Amino acid sequence: MKRPTRGTSATQDSAPGPLEASTVPRFGGVRARVDPFSHATACRIENRVKLVTEAEHTRTGVLRAWVVPSLAVAVAYFVIARASLLLAIPPGFAAPIWPAAGVAVIALLRWPRAWPGILVGSIAANVQAIGEPASQAAIGIGVGATLQAALGAHLVRRWVGWPSTLESPKQILLFFAAIGPAAELVNATLGPLSLYVTGLVPADRLPLTMSVWWVGDTLGAVAAAPVLLAVLGRSQARWRRAATSLALPVGVVLSLVTLAYLGASWSERASEQARLDREVQQRADVLEREVAGYVEAVHAVALLHGARREGLSEEELLAFARGLRERHPAIFAVEWVPRVEARERPAFERELAARYPGFDSISERDGDARVPAAARSVYYPVALVEPMAPNASAIGFDLASHPDRLRAIRRALDRGQPTLSAPVTLVQETEGGRAVLLFVPVERRGLLIAVLRMSDLLAAVLPASRDRRAVELTDVAAGQGPHADADADAEADGMVLRSAVTMTAVDRQWQLTVSTAVAPVLVTWEPWAVLVAGGLLTWLLAVLLLVVTGQTARVARLVEERTAKLAASESRVRTIVDHVFDGVLSVDEDGVVAAMNPAAVRMFGDRVGESFPSLFTDAP
Repeated sequence: MKRPTRGTSATQDSAPGPLEASTVPRFGGVRARVDPFSHATACRIENRVKLVTEAEHTRTGVLRAWVVPSLAVAVAYFVIARASLLLAIPPGFAAPIWPAAGVAVIALLRWPRAWPGILVGSIAANVQAIGEPASQAAIGIGVGATLQAALGAHLVRRWVGWPSTLESPKQILLFFAAIGPAAELVNATLGPLSLYVTGLVPADRLPLTMSVWWVGDTLGAVAAAPVLLAVLGRSQARWRRAATSLALPVGVVLSLVTLAYLGASWSERASEQARLDREVQQRADVLEREVAGYVEAVHAVALLHGARREGLSEEELLAFARGLRERHPAIFAVEWVPRVEARERPAFERELAARYPGFDSISERDGDARVPAAARSVYYPVALVEPMAPNASAIGFDLASHPDRLRAIRRALDRGQPTLSAPVTLVQETEGGRAVLLFVPVERRGLLIAVLRMSDLLAAVLPASRDRRAVELTDVAAGQGPHADADADAEADGMVLRSAVTMTAVDRQWQLTVSTAVAPVLVTWEPWAVLVAGGLLTWLLAVLLLVVTGQTARVARLVEERTAKLAASESRVRTIVDHVFDGVLSVDEDGVVAAMNPAAVRMFGDRVGESFPSLFTDAP
């Protein structure tokens, strides 16, 4: 027998060196030669394939667990929030019922990573409602909605446990307490505070806005959550059975409550509109009488001035003018405007220069500058004004240089009756206020003019109101007019009620328009009573249906369990009976054989359906 040489094995299968090919045993004892470099390459490729596969699985998991649910929740939240804002109490910041709060909580219970959808959906809905300039408030509201939903989901998991079929009354009450009154305090605080910080809600309305917000979110959450559980939980037997019996009645009742609230709100709005129409008509009548009183008073002074051969002296005119302004606060100034022909201009300018140091010549406007008046046949310059201090710049201004003023002058002189000008900007007004001029002709001498500044006139006939409102008085023929705000925040809050009345002021048609923003609390209690009662009714119905369906589900489950146990017990008994060596027969009340085990069949034969005594008399 040949012995193996040194360095070799008996089988010639010595271990290969690092650069040698190795033999690897395969199935059936067949050996294959493997290149070590090819083997390492294959391992690297296999590892890379594993990494790529794991990355694909990770991306797919992220899409399923985060991106897709977040997008779905964002769209659902936005649509429901925009629909809810249609019911918002003006100016549209707090809706009376907010089902989106229930959507957010149920979404986080179903998809815990879907919180970005709540944030995006809330911000988008509120940016569209509030406007981009106040987008910081929308971001604050979105953060509050997200934190509120997270707290609600956390409380449900802690108090009730999730997932839960909500079968016991205790579980149901704890569930509603978690998603409703407790969690909704978060955004009912952060949302109004965001509006307050951005200047959209004043401090005195902050508590009221918070309470409206809390009520709306609570009612929306407790009304929407059961419906969403029934719809989204159809894969579970409990919610599949409750889908129709729970979602349909709650949805119908919630729709009826919404319609009832809208009906009450529209009725109240119609009542408020009628009240505003009556008030504006009354104010228009007062304004018309007030202007008529001004005309009568100024006309009396003009008649007295024209009746005297030499007219009233300067001191007398100033005294009468002061009396007019004291009795009629809307008269900003009283002016005496004589008729000055072209040949009389030099003497008139010398007279005014002697009376008013610094006066140069009769002037007119050239853009924003005052320049000497152009040559014309007749001038109507301001020769006297009361009070003098704020109106000194009007001295010497030729009213005939302005087309609107000239038309009013000619109309007054032709008719011999007082007339009003279209709205004008006063020469002496530094703030750009609008006014109208009351021209009263004085026979053969000129005109007595009362300057009526409309902000003062409107303030006299429209006293301060608790409602935020904007008041505008427009000259119908000129299509323009002064504007006075009783509350500077009215336009910012948005006008929801508007009433316009046309009135006659001397020889012109004015339109008095009042727009008012109803305060964010209903004036009467009916809409709120309907809303609160309907919300409580919806909540009680949801609780009742959840309790009933939970009891039904529990009974059904017990029946299934008992039936399964009974079937298993019957199967065991049947197996024992079929395998005993003794014959076992089952006989009904008529003495007829109903069943036989195999042993009995072997003894008597298959005699099912025959009478029991015949087994012994007719035995084979």
